[in-house]
Amino acid sequence: MDNKLELLLKKLNINEKDAPYFSGGSLDKIIANKTKTNYKFYITLKTNIPYELYEYMNNEIRKELKRDKTIFKRQRKSQDS
Repeated sequence: MDNKLELLLKKLNINEKDAPYFSGGSLDKIIANKTKTNYKFYITLKTNIPYELYEYMNNEIRKELKRDKTIFKRQRKSQDS
């Protein structure tokens, strides 16, 4: 699992029993509209996730975006490294 996907799962409080669904997966990109009111997440997985897990993730993303609009803001690498 790539670091971006791992960070997303931590922010969404995905529990350990669901972690195997994301093994070998990646968060490829997040696209937002200009007003940051609509997002598309492009996630690549080796297997499909259960619908209940999809709904949970969808709801958690919506909650996080209501709480903090910068939650998925691009993090730039520091110039020092």
